[in-house]
Amino acid sequence: IDFKFSRFENDLQRLNTANATATKQKLAVSYGQFFDRFNENIIQIGSSNQPGYELAISSFLNDAAISTVYSDVQTEFASTEKLESDFESALKHYHYYFPNKIVPHIATFISGFNYPIAVTDSVLGVGLDMYLGKNYKYYKLMAIPNYQVDFMSKHYIVVDAVRSWLQTEYEGMDVHKNLLSEMVFQGKLMYALDHLLPQEEDSVKLEFTAQQLQWVNNSEQSIWAYFIDKNLLYSTKASENVKYINSAPFTIGMPKASPGRVGVWLGYKIVSAYMERHKEITLAALMEEKNAQKILNDSHYKPRK
Repeated sequence: IDFKFSRFENDLQRLNTANATATKQKLAVSYGQFFDRFNENIIQIGSSNQPGYELAISSFLNDAAISTVYSDVQTEFASTEKLESDFESALKHYHYYFPNKIVPHIATFISGFNYPIAVTDSVLGVGLDMYLGKNYKYYKLMAIPNYQVDFMSKHYIVVDAVRSWLQTEYEGMDVHKNLLSEMVFQGKLMYALDHLLPQEEDSVKLEFTAQQLQWVNNSEQSIWAYFIDKNLLYSTKASENVKYINSAPFTIGMPKASPGRVGVWLGYKIVSAYMERHKEITLAALMEEKNAQKILNDSHYKPRK
């Protein structure tokens, strides 16, 4: 693959020089849509083509807090050798399983604590300031909940980024049809991560602690019974469905030993059962299959006792 890993946050610092206009044009060429996304959406200072852009970006770069974070990122990520190697391996697997898809370039950045991952047409951006470790001082000052901070370290970067890329490649309106559709879609993402990151631990891919992973594995039958008894699979109430998909300290209605994202884990079990029975189906074909009910029916999923 044509693997490219760029430190955008370092390139951006060159806008603080007297050659800001020439540097801006070079960044726009090098980073394409990502440069626009960074300016307009991530740090929200507007288009780089508008009057006053140089002053706005200079204010961002010279902000005392941003300067501190930049320094901390340089320390924590003084070497990105392992990160680059992990990304290259994941993207080689991605190209193998999805040969007709674009292989993104990786660009790191500092978001001002706004975005962990940013996806554009051909660039997969990683906000390094969102992965400085659970004990990072600013996370405490911002009172970010522990259940989120626990996964804000470099160990989760590649999983988060690859999952986000897959999600934007395959997510459609039908994903949000009901809870089953959302669960199966998330389960497909998890199953794909198994193949793109074969050495990664399940707890990292699921963003569960080791104890939480053990709890769901030991409680599979009762979890499935809960979803069936509560008639949750065909719920179309988005505000309710997110309780089983999004990160949380635990799943409401279940013991506090449970993790959030139980619906993601259950969708993963259903998809895994489906693929175990249909070994002829490729990973690309699985990701293209939009009929969640078909996947459930054909999986013959039965929880482990």
